[in-house]
Amino acid sequence: MVKPLISVIIPAYNAEKTIVECLTAVCGQSYQELEIIVINDGSTDGTSTIIADFQTNDSRIKIIDQNNGGVSSARNAGLMIASGDYIAFVDSDDIPDREMIEVLFHGLVSSNSDISICGHWVTFVGQRTKQYGSLKRYQRVLSGNEALQLLIYDKEIKSYPWDKLYKRALFQGILFPVGRIYEDYAIMYKVFMRAQGVYQTSQPLYQYVHIANSLSRNFSPRGEYHFFLSVKERFFFMQNHPWLISDMKRFTAETVNLTFTVLKRFIRMDRSIVMVDEIKEIKTFFCSFAGFDRGHLNFVRYIKIVLMMRFLSHYSAILRIVKNISTYLYTKVKLSG
Repeated sequence: MVKPLISVIIPAYNAEKTIVECLTAVCGQSYQELEIIVINDGSTDGTSTIIADFQTNDSRIKIIDQNNGGVSSARNAGLMIASGDYIAFVDSDDIPDREMIEVLFHGLVSSNSDISICGHWVTFVGQRTKQYGSLKRYQRVLSGNEALQLLIYDKEIKSYPWDKLYKRALFQGILFPVGRIYEDYAIMYKVFMRAQGVYQTSQPLYQYVHIANSLSRNFSPRGEYHFFLSVKERFFFMQNHPWLISDMKRFTAETVNLTFTVLKRFIRMDRSIVMVDEIKEIKTFFCSFAGFDRGHLNFVRYIKIVLMMRFLSHYSAILRIVKNISTYLYTKVKLSG
């Protein structure tokens, strides 16, 4: 029996320090019917030479060379030429377990699902590796809507593209937003809304490597704004597709909560960073929810959000006053002790 072809899409930009281990793991998968698409996204180091050497020894590897356009552009290029019945994504600095594709494939097929998900390890460079999520082993099959709710509320299912296997048809007409950070958060709910069933195993089969200087993995004003855009777009999308949300009040409260977090970071950031129009857009969206139902937000968080809405123009000054009072009281107690 001929096994279906699975396309594995790997964006690579200046990845000479990690791509060898990554490609070794992908080429060594126990499930061998793979189309391995490596997108060399304008690398200026030795990445192109390394992937060319791998291609010489493995005819399953296809290489796309393009000018640097970012991870979204690279993944989109891979999606455009993928010919497999199924799609998997692997980042060039991460390492999939040898059994990952096979476990995800068999779970997806045996449960008649459209997406399968595994657990993962998180490795902090120079530090320890830890497992993300529950340590209990479980397997389950969710309806597409059940999985979508967990994804939306960031519960047990995350928007990462790389710990999953998808039927290729789910990406029909869907592309990652080019030039955006949090690009996965911007589209994964659209992919999940098309799924009839989702298989999930807690077995950790993917090693996510946290690199300290990775732009998408550190705070940046531009990144925060991009995250806000995804939150805003998702809210309006769900407003137009209300049947996808089991509790619109809760979803609205979560949207307000996420926007509050982003806005608070902007208010506290270095004033030399000028993003006037972006901050105005965030404030306008945030304040449009005045009078919202707090849903599942705890009371303290709800009060903080309401206070910010009510005193937004003075919020920064209030923060400074509270900070000065706290510092004064701390100093006084310390001296008296």
